[in-house]
Order: sequence, then C-alpha cells, then structure tokens
Amino acid sequence: MYGYDQESQWTYLTIGIIIIAFMLSILAPITLMTILQDMFHFSRSHWIFMAPISAYIMFGSGFVWIGLMLILFLILQSKREKSPVWVLITGIPVAFLFLVLSLNNYFYFQDDGITYNPIFSISPQHFQWEDIKEINQIYDKSEGTIFLRDMNFQMKNGEEITFNYRPEFWEHQDSILAKAKEAGAVMTDNLAELKN
Repeated sequence: MYGYDQESQWTYLTIGIIIIAFMLSILAPITLMTILQDMFHFSRSHWIFMAPISAYIMFGSGFVWIGLMLILFLILQSKREKSPVWVLITGIPVAFLFLVLSLNNYFYFQDDGITYNPIFSISPQHFQWEDIKEINQIYDKSEGTIFLRDMNFQMKNGEEITFNYRPEFWEHQDSILAKAKEAGAVMTDNLAELKN
C-alpha cells in the first residue's frame, strides 16, 4: 500500500484548485458574475441592465490569475524548502481586485437616463437624456445581411460611450431613441454607406 505524506496531499489539492480555477475562468463570467451583479446593482426601474464585455474578460482574468499564482506557488515550493506564502499573500488581493472591478463594470438605461460605470471607475457616471448630443447607430454587413453592431452615445460634455448591440437592446431600442430625441439628441447611422 502506498502512503502519501501531507505535502503530497497539499500538492494534489493545489493542482485540483488550479484546474478548477482555469475552468471557472470560462464558466464563472457567464453565470456567477451575472448573478452577483444582479444582487448588487439591479433595480426594477432599469429598462436594460448589462455588463460590457470588459467586465466578463476581467472576471475571467481573476480566475486565470488565481491559477497562475498557484502554479508559481508550486514551482517555487518545489525548488525551496521554505513555503513561498508571499505568492499567495500578494496574489489573492490582486485576484480579488479583478473580481471587484468586473462586478462594478456595468451600464443601465432607465426613465431618467443612462448610468455607466467603466472598468476602472469607483463610482458610476449618470447622464440625463438631455446630456446626450448624438446617438450614432453603427451598422455592419456580413454575408449580405445588415445588422446593428454598436450604439455610440456622444455627450454634450465631449464624452463618448459605445455599447455593443445585444438582443436585450431590441425590446427597449425604440424607448431609448424616443427619450433621446425628445431631449434634443441627433440620430445618425451609417446605413447609406452599407447599402451602396
């Protein structure tokens, strides 16, 4: 019968955690991040509440960071007699920072305007409908089919926010455009260029 010492058991456990962390880097952004964002930020007054792609990438990166940190830990531990705990002490807060930044990266539309929290921002930016100068709907063409790819909002203060068009926009697109038009925003698009 083969026996395992405690150090081998910890090594196997760490390898298991590494594998789980890499798997979660793909699965967790789609499921866990959405659930957590809804818990912290969702309100029934929002027409649309979504996370930009940058939030999904950052959330997945947090789990990749955990996997890489544990690989480094195992490599350093195999080369030294003393455990490199400093890798975990410095690495875990960085992974936690990735996860927190991604949870705070969102946008939503509601009756009084648009709220957007960029990836490295501490507090969200709110824009009233009256703050929007222009909405540029950016269409693209693929295999003969024209589709809406992005909606670009240009604010009166010079700031620009571009949202990738997703199915969730379809239900509220008319309301968004109507509110912005009512507040004096100009609507533009590139459809004429694509039809030629």
